[in-house]
Amino acid sequence: MNGQTAEIRMEKSLGLAELLRRFYPVLVLVAALEVLLWAHWNSLAFTALEWDNPKYSHGYLVPMFAAVLLWMWRDERQEIVRPVAMAGGILLGFGLLLCVLPFIAEDFTMWLGNAVGKTVPEAIGVACGVAGVFLLIQPRIDFAAVPVSDRWIGLGIVVAAEALRSFATYNSMTSPELFSFIPAVAGVFIMTGGLRIMRWAGWPIVFLIFMLPLPGTLDKHLSAKLQEKATSASTFMLQTVGLPARHVGNDIYIGGDDVPLKVEPACSGLRMLTIFGALSFAVVLLCDRPLWQRVVIMVSWIPIALIVNITRIALTGILFNILPKDLESLRHFIHNMWGWVMMPMALGLMFIEFKILSNLIIEDEEDLPAPMAFNPPLGKPKPEKVGGSVSKPAQANVVSGNGGPAGGSASRRPPRERTPN
Repeated sequence: MNGQTAEIRMEKSLGLAELLRRFYPVLVLVAALEVLLWAHWNSLAFTALEWDNPKYSHGYLVPMFAAVLLWMWRDERQEIVRPVAMAGGILLGFGLLLCVLPFIAEDFTMWLGNAVGKTVPEAIGVACGVAGVFLLIQPRIDFAAVPVSDRWIGLGIVVAAEALRSFATYNSMTSPELFSFIPAVAGVFIMTGGLRIMRWAGWPIVFLIFMLPLPGTLDKHLSAKLQEKATSASTFMLQTVGLPARHVGNDIYIGGDDVPLKVEPACSGLRMLTIFGALSFAVVLLCDRPLWQRVVIMVSWIPIALIVNITRIALTGILFNILPKDLESLRHFIHNMWGWVMMPMALGLMFIEFKILSNLIIEDEEDLPAPMAFNPPLGKPKPEKVGGSVSKPAQANVVSGNGGPAGGSASRRPPRERTPN
């Protein structure tokens, strides 16, 4: 799979005993995750309600993207067992159907919720989806190779996470209660596959943090500060282009217009900050760049989000100053239009940043570090038979998220010959 798209290798059907022997570690992992989902379901349901807030509307996509990362970073030498994959696909499809049911059949969902419980259909959907994902990926987990110390570490993490949740619930601390789910998931993975499995699942688990809402106090404080800074910076930008602008509080007056351009809390830029932050972290996980470039890209999401929001407010003020005051419908359309343009503007700035970083320092291929995440086989490679004799297992490349080896390309270029001056 060096530099080429990996093909999914399908195994022939296996007997029931062989399937149970091969997949019981995966089934144990899935069962432990299902218990964890059941224990934290109230917190997860509250988190899903927060996703209706435009600031956290990306929360629906975060678990899906984490599942995609698990699939992309799987051991590509692991053969997929067709019947198990088919069962996983059916479970995943059924789970997704139950999760999207409230959006496509609201009346039926209300009837079903009244019959079996308000969030029971969604809970069943999430449980089926999680099981389906792991039956599709079929990770190679070797129980015998997991040190006992790793299991104790995983158990300690789970116990600490549940203790944090109990303390937060008792003291009505919402954010720590929601956050406790993330380390609990990590602990379950470590208990099942050891610390080694975190080289595959660690970053997808960390990415789940972006599905959680900000703490209420931090949300209000950031929103107020960003609203204030966006108002003053937009006023300065309007003055820079030659418009007589001034602001009173969060209202911007342009020229002799008595009707101000109001910078509402929704225009503070916090929504752009949360959504673009998750997107930037996803780009950092997927891109094959040197570590210092990944750090720069991750740090730059804050100024990019702020610049885009300030530019949007300033351009809205310029257009409002040009258009007649009686065209309220057109002004409303322009205001809403800029909301859709913000993300393409931010992506455009990130693309420019990529180009600048690519040409800032030219590095040789052999100098490139390993990608962010890689997935070595979780079990011991079996020796292959060659001509009736058993050969030693070949040295396997550590497969990266984009299908290449962790050390760069498969064939290294010969070193350049230095010519004497």
